[in-house]
Amino acid sequence: MGAFARTADNLAAVYEALQYTDPRDHACAQRGFDAAHRRIGASVRCVSRGAAFLITAAEGGQLHMDDLRARYGKHEPLSRDRLIAGALLPAASIMQAQRVRAALRRRVLELFERHDVLIVPATPIVAPRIGNEFMQVNGDTLAVRANLGMLTQPVSCLGLPVVAVPMRTASGLPIAVQLIAPPWREDLAFEAARCLERLEEAHAAHCPPPSFRAARPGAGPERTVTARVVTTYGDACAVANIKFRRTGEPRIGRQSQTWVKMPEGWRVVSAHVSWMEA
Repeated sequence: MGAFARTADNLAAVYEALQYTDPRDHACAQRGFDAAHRRIGASVRCVSRGAAFLITAAEGGQLHMDDLRARYGKHEPLSRDRLIAGALLPAASIMQAQRVRAALRRRVLELFERHDVLIVPATPIVAPRIGNEFMQVNGDTLAVRANLGMLTQPVSCLGLPVVAVPMRTASGLPIAVQLIAPPWREDLAFEAARCLERLEEAHAAHCPPPSFRAARPGAGPERTVTARVVTTYGDACAVANIKFRRTGEPRIGRQSQTWVKMPEGWRVVSAHVSWMEA
């Protein structure tokens, strides 16, 4: 599970709120509360994407299998096919992937003997524009959907605290880095994120808005909403999903927003927009 937040402090608050020890769950670490506030270091390169992909595919397939059986036709086709393929992976492949994961984790833990926090890229390119299906990485043409997470998969698979922080580029489009901390040291990852956040704020104060953003119209392109579903969770959280069409565009657009009630009112804490085939 991962959370989105506007600032490092907001993300730390979410992390602290999510901490809970369940004595009935044997997979749950029986630890007390760890504050996400309390030093900083260098970099590591991960080359275990294959093992990470096998493990996450198998776990995702098993997690959603009952729902796939009950609502097969309701799932987005590409996601559904990946989940089914993951559920059918042979056990021998998963065992070998777990061995690779354990070996890499040992190597990464050794780095924390010399460094407080590791910093690695989170994405191979700046944020792609909505609808882009391919991207160029080191001269190779890769599918965006399958490869945009190529740098986060092996890191997430290690089971270590990670915070992804967006950074400004010369083009004005954002790119992100991952801040990796030792086990149970989320406070170090959040502190490093705050340092980068302060650097970004200082940089933004002396730079004009990016040209691509300054040239954008105030309102988004015209669209027609064809479906809308709002799901509430208590009285302080809601998820809104819509489908929409645009003139001249054969694909169907979809947008999802997660809203949380803050002291100052309702705010969007995460959002997603993409296209799917009609």
